[in-house]
Amino acid sequence: MTSSLFASSSASGPAAIPEAFLQWLGRSTGLSYPTSRYDELWRGLAGVAHELGLADAQAAMGWLMTRPYTHAHAELLASHLSVGETWFLRETPTLDLLEQRLLPELIERRRNLDRTLRIWSAGCCSGEEAWTLAILISRLLPDAPSWRISVVGSDIVPRFLERARNGVYREWSFRGTPPWLRQRWFQTTPAGQFCVAESLRPMVQFVSIDLLNDPFPPISNIPAFDIILCRNVLMYFEPAAMQRIVDKLRDALIDGGVLLTGLSETGRQRFAGFNQETALDVSFYRKGLPPAPAWMPDMSIFAAAAPAAAGVTSPPAAPVPAPHLPRPSALHPPAPAPAVIARHEIAQGLLDEHRYAQVITLIGETPTADELPLLARAHANMGQLAQAARWCQQAIERDKTDASLRYLAAVITSEQGDLEGAIQALRQALFLQGDFVLAHYLLGTLLARAGQGAAAARQLNVTASLLAGMRDEYLLPESDGMTVAQLRQMLQASP
Repeated sequence: MTSSLFASSSASGPAAIPEAFLQWLGRSTGLSYPTSRYDELWRGLAGVAHELGLADAQAAMGWLMTRPYTHAHAELLASHLSVGETWFLRETPTLDLLEQRLLPELIERRRNLDRTLRIWSAGCCSGEEAWTLAILISRLLPDAPSWRISVVGSDIVPRFLERARNGVYREWSFRGTPPWLRQRWFQTTPAGQFCVAESLRPMVQFVSIDLLNDPFPPISNIPAFDIILCRNVLMYFEPAAMQRIVDKLRDALIDGGVLLTGLSETGRQRFAGFNQETALDVSFYRKGLPPAPAWMPDMSIFAAAAPAAAGVTSPPAAPVPAPHLPRPSALHPPAPAPAVIARHEIAQGLLDEHRYAQVITLIGETPTADELPLLARAHANMGQLAQAARWCQQAIERDKTDASLRYLAAVITSEQGDLEGAIQALRQALFLQGDFVLAHYLLGTLLARAGQGAAAARQLNVTASLLAGMRDEYLLPESDGMTVAQLRQMLQASP
């Protein structure tokens, strides 16, 4: 049964699209259709009608508006209204920026830290962009199997995602691309199509997500992304919907993470919370320091109450006048005091969410003993190695028996290029905790770099022995979420 608004109309064709449906479409999907695109919208609605077994586009409009809008409806509409036009190495200026600047900088920061790369292709269509990203990373990382690389492609159209997951493409997807792309990264099928190389598949996964209505991030085990590409997608949305998506994309980035849009989608107004930067003649958006969350307590409470670490001083806090409170009575007993969350617990939560800049702002220059390691880790993950080393050393001076602090010192020192200092710190960590799996593994890799092959092999053998007694899904301490199975894979890829 269709809505009377449509059943009673005598008009047909694009002119029959009523304003009420356009408003519903904007509210539900965020999509914007100017008059010049009514023919395109009408053809899409005719396709919806055919799939639903309805008479025509008018019937499809009535059917859609008289039912609750669900993810299935979003998929149905997107399947018939999306353009679905993409190809490999599209918009080469942006890809040059990634290959020559953004990815090398990210790789350099992460190489001696957690060796993770998390990139999201939002609105990936049939997957060419996501596979392109995997190819760029593989070209830059000969040791890619020893990294934890997540390239996530998302779209709302089921047939696009099926094609993306299959990874099989026709000649048209390679228009304008150099010969090496297919020669190195694809295999020719008997049907004359091109299938992505098996070496790329472990990096890439595809998920269905409605950018406007579904929660971010799209993968539960990835709390935030280093880089998000949302190219030639935003331009199809109404301004309010576009702003909502941009805000969600910003929240799905780590502090300092990068958002890349289409070359025609740049502009300062809608990108609050980002710093616009330009490199290699391409504009992009880097996430700045986000506003403090509503649940974050008044910093002055901590500034007054938290004891400073050794050698750190702060000016005395101004006296705070006592609030005026009504006197308790038998009828109105005093309310219980609200629970106080320790500052280091809040900082740990922010660190777990990869909100490193917020950790630094929250703790400031007055860390407690519990906060010193958190501050060191936050600075290290921001690439601020001198500050990270400073706070890590202070943490070690306050607790000389914590093996994890020696491991952190080794990671920072290695990142600074001091190989011998990192090796010494790892030996100290293993003296304090002989079964520290990641310390054995990192020591083995650093000894190999130092040309001490026999010693490196011994450490990697110890690592394998320790892993043998652990369950695959066990999360390794100090690993930022690495499982035993993932470290086994990295160990197998070690030379």
